[in-house]
Amino acid sequence: MNHAYKVLSHIILSLIKDQIDDILPDSQNGFRSDRNGDDNTVQLQWLVERVHEEGRRVLAVFIDFKDAFSSISHSFMMKCLKDVGISRKIRVIISEIYKGAQGSVRLRQADGSYEYSKPFEISRGVLQGDIFSPLVFILGLSKLLKQSNLQQHAGARISTIIPSKIVSSEYVDDASFFF
Repeated sequence: MNHAYKVLSHIILSLIKDQIDDILPDSQNGFRSDRNGDDNTVQLQWLVERVHEEGRRVLAVFIDFKDAFSSISHSFMMKCLKDVGISRKIRVIISEIYKGAQGSVRLRQADGSYEYSKPFEISRGVLQGDIFSPLVFILGLSKLLKQSNLQQHAGARISTIIPSKIVSSEYVDDASFFF
């Protein structure tokens, strides 16, 4: 990615970050300010300890989406951005970036030289190395998890003293649901 594109990418991120961050569930800790994967680990450890202390059981379902970053469709990403109110101008810019996405296969020949396949259109996946793509990805994943209704059925009560429930914990493309 050239320098001009990196500057554009930073501008896009600054324009969409707060808007997307406000609607992401608190359980998603990936690519968010002041959060990291350790938060999920500590939460899981704490939940297991509380449940164990009270002699109860909890079922944890762990999901790791295979090839997650390369599987999300561009049209779905655009719909997610529209649904959360990202301006049409920004959506058009992002759409144009993805519309022009192409790939090719590089093969190393026996003599050490490289041969490239004909370029092909890429209609799925976020751009590798792009600074705003991970945020757009977790927005899409959050929408999919919400549509699955899995979160409505999940929820492990923390303790008999504390009435709240921990439903799920996500870090980028990994999710845990507690029952």
